[in-house]
Amino acid sequence: VAGTWVLEPWIPEILRLVREGITPSARRANLDEAIVCLSMLAIAEPQNPHVMEQMPDLIEHMLAASHGTLPRPLVTTLAAIGGAMPLLLPDIQMKLLDAISFTLQRTPYQPSGTPSHRRIAPLRSPSSAVRGGEVGSAGNEARQRAVTRALEALTEFDLTGNH
Repeated sequence: VAGTWVLEPWIPEILRLVREGITPSARRANLDEAIVCLSMLAIAEPQNPHVMEQMPDLIEHMLAASHGTLPRPLVTTLAAIGGAMPLLLPDIQMKLLDAISFTLQRTPYQPSGTPSHRRIAPLRSPSSAVRGGEVGSAGNEARQRAVTRALEALTEFDLTGNH
């Protein structure tokens, strides 16, 4: 791995390109490459002020760009960022729990013990997506894949310490 002094002048441009890669566009599909690049940058430069300042926003953009599908490279990158930048880990855990919860039950994550009057009602019944165990349309297949990926993400990501 190159020394910090080698990467330092290029970090703002790398971050700009990563942001561009995770921004939805009809012309390009660079999400996976941008996510992997961000993971490697977080590992190589966890104390860099540019990286530390922009990482929370980039995490938001990555999750938004995934459209709730939580692809494996995204979950792996979130784990790498959380390991390299432990101060961001609780925020990453909550955002990932929100994404998983929204995929599974159409509501943001609500910690156990949340009073019932403060709970958010689901947007629509998650059971309405699949009826009778059969897939009736491409939308149902996509829903099943999203639910499967959310459950896999739940098992792959260390949520220790989160309530």
